[in-house]
Amino acid sequence: MVYQIVYSSISRKVMNSDSIFELLTKAQAFNKEHGITGLLIYHSSVFLQLLEGEEKEVKELYQKILKDPRHSDMLILLEAKSETRLFDIWSMAYKKIEDITPELLGELIQVTKEISKNKKLSDSSKMMKLLKQFRFQM
Repeated sequence: MVYQIVYSSISRKVMNSDSIFELLTKAQAFNKEHGITGLLIYHSSVFLQLLEGEEKEVKELYQKILKDPRHSDMLILLEAKSETRLFDIWSMAYKKIEDITPELLGELIQVTKEISKNKKLSDSSKMMKLLKQFRFQM
């Protein structure tokens, strides 16, 4: 079984493309070494991230991220076990906002607004639907 966790956090400062690239490079190397795959989404100072792999490894990484000073208001949106990984070939997938379809951008904006405003997501199925749509656009 694959353990999956989806969390959101608010960036303590706006990240530019260089900052995102640096974060991704380090995450991809770490994740590859630890058998973790996933997806990072960053929009309007909100991080959404899926981490998937062995439960122990994913939970240890999440604890490490909790201590990262770039994040605030960490919130677990979804924890699940699955037979398969959503992002099995990506140590950390990332897609620039300008490269996604307008429909998917609309859904992403809706989810990030809800998280920013309410500090939660009312329906976790919205998150899984969003992640699957990102998966199909990779």
